[in-house]
Amino acid sequence: MDDLIHFSGKTQKITVEASQIQKGTFHDKEGKKNFILEAEFNRNGELLVKKYPDQIEHYIFHNEQMICKHVAKLDKTPIYKVDYYYQEDLLVKKVRVNNDGIVEDSESFYYNTEGLLEKKQSRTMLYEYVYNNNNLLIEERWHSDLNLNQIIRYKYEEDLLIETLYLSGDEIPGRKIELKRNKSGFITEEIIYSASNLIVSHFKFEYITNYKNNWLKRVKYTLHTQNKRKEAAEVQYRDFKFFEELEAKKDEEITIESGQDIQELEFDNGIYKGEVVNGEMHGFGDFIFNTGTRYQGSFKNNVMEGKGKLTYINGKVYEGTFANNMLEGPGACKWANGDFYAGEFKNGKMHGRGCYIWSNGNRFEGIFEENRRTEQGILYKRSELESDAPPEWVNELFK
Repeated sequence: MDDLIHFSGKTQKITVEASQIQKGTFHDKEGKKNFILEAEFNRNGELLVKKYPDQIEHYIFHNEQMICKHVAKLDKTPIYKVDYYYQEDLLVKKVRVNNDGIVEDSESFYYNTEGLLEKKQSRTMLYEYVYNNNNLLIEERWHSDLNLNQIIRYKYEEDLLIETLYLSGDEIPGRKIELKRNKSGFITEEIIYSASNLIVSHFKFEYITNYKNNWLKRVKYTLHTQNKRKEAAEVQYRDFKFFEELEAKKDEEITIESGQDIQELEFDNGIYKGEVVNGEMHGFGDFIFNTGTRYQGSFKNNVMEGKGKLTYINGKVYEGTFANNMLEGPGACKWANGDFYAGEFKNGKMHGRGCYIWSNGNRFEGIFEENRRTEQGILYKRSELESDAPPEWVNELFK
């Protein structure tokens, strides 16, 4: 489950849903989405709450260290708690206590001189860890009171991490699991072998929608052993809610060098009037293209850079941020037909989280990729909305 809540950035909440692929006569389709888990974090990225269909977990941190976890049923009936103990910022003990105050289990952690975990021991299990010269974990051994020796070995193949799990009595390979990951750490392939080295199951994962280095939609495929035919089995969705920055970023200050003044420059594609530094457009200015399109805003080294407003001859208006003459970052765009978009842009296109409102009042809020809305979002009909007004955060973009 940890890979479901692994994320990049300041995320406030992650919701995970999944739907099975239903086979049809003419085409396959997704079934009803089922809730998998929900996780909430604070601004430091510390996990606060993790909710499952049947229980909820609350986490307590102190000085960036988890000191306690409370687990309860959805009706808030306590089940158990786990206390964490540290020495010199290293976790040394973890104790699980049930609702009656009885210690159910405890784990102790032992480290080498470099601070790497060497051993973890509970009442029934012993875990040993082996590292190579680069301090990368290459092997994890489990020893239980049932005399079962479980080994996880790690290796790298062309930057892909492969995790292999052996279940055996005397290190004779038993059931084996291989997990391959891409450079972003996302699982791309899962293969399970039997003791006789036959493939029991083979899955591949494709990441359809991504946002700020986080996957939002992935498809799990079954690979049939004989013909390797790929068949979609499940679709998983992750929705991220990010913390809104309370303080707006200050505009980049433009250094006014001696001799800088308002000048008019003529180019092959239009006329510029504004601040000039060393013969280049630099600072605030007004550029009217030969086509009739007009830009008013910040320039840097002869390119549109920073905050500005672009008015097209066809009536389309964009107001937001620019980078290297391209629409880049937060912005809002209104078309002559009344359509409106506010959100993120990349390379001149709607890309990232945003809200698009059609002239007929319908609205889509979610993730866009290269001017197209993805399946990661919600489409509202006008009849379903309480108000025709754009969301409040749209109006706050450029204050």
